[in-house]
Amino acid sequence: MKMLLAIHCLLIFLCASAPVSAQIETQVPFDDAGNMLVLTKEINDRLAIFDSPSSFNEARLFQTTDSTFVLEVLRMAGANLERERKQLTVADIKALRIRVRSAVPATGEGVLDQRGRSALLWGSTLWSLFYYGSAASAVLGSTDNSELSLPTFLIAGGVGFLLPALLTNNESVTEGAASLALGGMFQGAMHGWLIGGLVAGGNLGPKTGFGLSILAGVSETVIGCVVGSKSGIKEGKASVINTTEFYSMVCGGLLGLTILDHSFTSNEGIRLSSGLALAGAAGGIILGTIIGSNQYFSPTDATVYSASGLLGLTLPYVVMVALLDGKIDSRLVSGLGIVGTAGGLLLGNELVKGLHYRGEDGTIVLLGTLAGALIGLGLGVGVLSEDVRVGAVVAWTGIAGGFATGLLLAKPEMEGRPRGELKFDFNPLGLVFGANSTVPIPVGSLTYRF
Repeated sequence: MKMLLAIHCLLIFLCASAPVSAQIETQVPFDDAGNMLVLTKEINDRLAIFDSPSSFNEARLFQTTDSTFVLEVLRMAGANLERERKQLTVADIKALRIRVRSAVPATGEGVLDQRGRSALLWGSTLWSLFYYGSAASAVLGSTDNSELSLPTFLIAGGVGFLLPALLTNNESVTEGAASLALGGMFQGAMHGWLIGGLVAGGNLGPKTGFGLSILAGVSETVIGCVVGSKSGIKEGKASVINTTEFYSMVCGGLLGLTILDHSFTSNEGIRLSSGLALAGAAGGIILGTIIGSNQYFSPTDATVYSASGLLGLTLPYVVMVALLDGKIDSRLVSGLGIVGTAGGLLLGNELVKGLHYRGEDGTIVLLGTLAGALIGLGLGVGVLSEDVRVGAVVAWTGIAGGFATGLLLAKPEMEGRPRGELKFDFNPLGLVFGANSTVPIPVGSLTYRF
């Protein structure tokens, strides 16, 4: 009897102590800095760590009391949420954290974010070879005919890599900073020529012009890199600022042509056009900052915005080439160019509002636009007609069609932001009574709510 009682008490003790001896798991971060406790779908899309990215939801990492790790992955199976758990070795954890570190930089004091450094070095090297080397040859040449000096050209290409590499070796270069710096590298060279035109007019010599372009380009590159890294600007917003700055500079120059008509080649005309272009660039920086702050832009969003602006800029010229048969007024050309550019940028902003275009969407949009351009050029020049007017229209239609096709094939994510609403009202009575009425009767109305 006593033996049975002892066995019974032992069983009760074991059952009561079982919850106490249960294994405890503590959540640990995926990165070395301890900042990322949850590996989100966005990060997995970038790193491709887990298969079936369309069903992937999120992942968490846990460490048990015996120093083993457990990975918990949540997936969507239709409307149901599924959980997968598997143990990882120490080697698996090291490999996972290396991959995470490559896409999600550590933050904190003394930690550098250099994700944009590679793009900056590639850009500075190529721009030094394609432009700044030639500009340096013109400035340092012994004559005024701007002949290319091969030694200067090659040295400039090497310096274009070496100098930025040394200066940024221990400095943060974010992706946004690299975008602003590359924008300054490209547009700064043009700003240098515009500064020379504003000051000297038609008396601007090639050596002075190239020298100012180098000085302005290098200065804007450094400013863009420093401001971008200090402000933490995102790459998409930086690209929107660059794009708006460029098109605003173009519109400023076109405004000068609209005002001057045929006298734009005079000293006063060159000064006015250069000054308005510089003012447009400054205004574009402000406008681009406002646009980029009002909504989130991914890098691909900015690409769509830029391509739409280009289509808007070129559309009026295609229409004029087709309709005016060579009799084109310079003021009409410049004025419609401003209107087309503004319309293209507004359309581009609306196309990305409430949507998040990813990297693969950008590839589809760009290649779709290129494919449309090739098809349009082939049809316009080689198949339909040799008439330049027909070729220009068909080519532009192909580019626009390819751009639209790329947008349709892309699969952007919804951001939950309100989008514009287009409303059209038709009044058939206006057609019946309008012709015999002394009071204007509207046939319809078109309203767009932003």
